[in-house]
Amino acid sequence: MTTGPITSPTTTTKTVVIGTTSSTTT
Repeated sequence: MTTGPITSPTTTTKTVVIGTTSSTTT
């Protein structure tokens, strides 16, 4: 994880989008 700093923000962004989509659907 420490060797992949680019993967960390990418995964966080996807998680935020999924959470926002779920809230909108609900």
